[in-house]
Amino acid sequence: MSQGQTILSRLRDAVFMRRSRPPNNTRGNSLFGRFASFLPTSARQEVTPYTAVMVPPLLSGILAIVDPLSSSRWNMLVRNSDDDYEPFDTPIDYIVNDAPNPEMNGFEFKQVMLAQMLLSDEGEAYAEIVRSQDGRRVLELWPIPSYRMERRRDEQDRLYYRDHNLGRGPVDYWPDELLIFRGRNLFGDCPSSLIQLAREAIAGALATQEFGNRFFSNGANLGGFLETDQKIPADVRAEMEAAFAATYAGTREAHGVMMLPHGIKFHRSGIEPDKAQMLAVQKFFVVQIARVLRLPPHVVMELERSTNNNIAHQGIEYVHALIPHAEVAAQEVSRKLLPGRRSKCRVDLDWLKEGDAQQMAEADSRAVASGVWTMNERRKRHGLKRVKGVGDQHFMQSGMRTVEWIASAKHEPTSQEQADASGAGGNGLAGHGNQPPGEGT
Repeated sequence: MSQGQTILSRLRDAVFMRRSRPPNNTRGNSLFGRFASFLPTSARQEVTPYTAVMVPPLLSGILAIVDPLSSSRWNMLVRNSDDDYEPFDTPIDYIVNDAPNPEMNGFEFKQVMLAQMLLSDEGEAYAEIVRSQDGRRVLELWPIPSYRMERRRDEQDRLYYRDHNLGRGPVDYWPDELLIFRGRNLFGDCPSSLIQLAREAIAGALATQEFGNRFFSNGANLGGFLETDQKIPADVRAEMEAAFAATYAGTREAHGVMMLPHGIKFHRSGIEPDKAQMLAVQKFFVVQIARVLRLPPHVVMELERSTNNNIAHQGIEYVHALIPHAEVAAQEVSRKLLPGRRSKCRVDLDWLKEGDAQQMAEADSRAVASGVWTMNERRKRHGLKRVKGVGDQHFMQSGMRTVEWIASAKHEPTSQEQADASGAGGNGLAGHGNQPPGEGT
């Protein structure tokens, strides 16, 4: 291929956003990567993972996703001969849920990984997989800060990651040497940072919060300007501005008596909070951030439209919002840590679907009575001791009969039918319990 054709092909790929091969060095998405935090917003607020968590609705929403998933048990399952998945004993269960490394417990490890996946500019969370010398056993999992990681390609277009560790220098990892939780991938190239995708909404919430803080830091007084007909030298003007700010600015100096010399007049200016609808704007951004995180508003404590009738259904929507994040983590653990294709990881979210005491009692009663669950399975769910013997058996209510059963003249009497027959005694009804209607009369 000639040099002219190479230049034309590059221009064509740049215009139509086509690439025949991955880039040689990729560090996050070109638009929403770590450098997007330096792009200006319409509210003139810098949006980074550290400033974003200063917005209470966003912090509340992130914790509402991270904490339940970190508290849940990540079960390791294997497919049996009946093509069903059942728990099996594996060291991965203990490493992931209890002790991933000597310095962290399972809750902390899962919390760090999920929080970085949602908050980092890279949209990914990383953990080094420490294996045995033969490479067959997983020994430890160590989280790596996302800001240190860089996506790269070698000469053969193979993806690898470089850890810019200032202590021991750059360290390269192949993808199978890392546990990687990837966030939303909307463009197919690299994971998209959730914070940078919603940077305008977060910037608006930051600006509204800053406006309220500055308003109250000035003693709930609006700004203004000074007016005079006299000509004031520059040095005197600077001294007056400094003295005015030191005397009247701030909450501790608020509501004092203002003395204005030289015929100076004070004129109030600015927009009052009620006219700016600050409370309405703050509520709007609460719902806006909940919408970005795909959470029901009541999860971030916005209960204006919540009632006792719909709060249970909103709780179901809350569980639905957690499923994609749980599936990302479970599939990565299954792919990188568990052996073979017959085993997988599944995050247990059943405890989030439970209702109040009355609803749970009704659900347990129906599940046991219909044979879906055994008594011990439900007791284990509530942390109760097992019942020996009959506790592991499936029961089903047999009061309902089919038409064919009723029409049949030959069937074994049940214990209830025998009791009814013996109780009928001298009424002449004994012995008719096993006969179809119309016979024996």
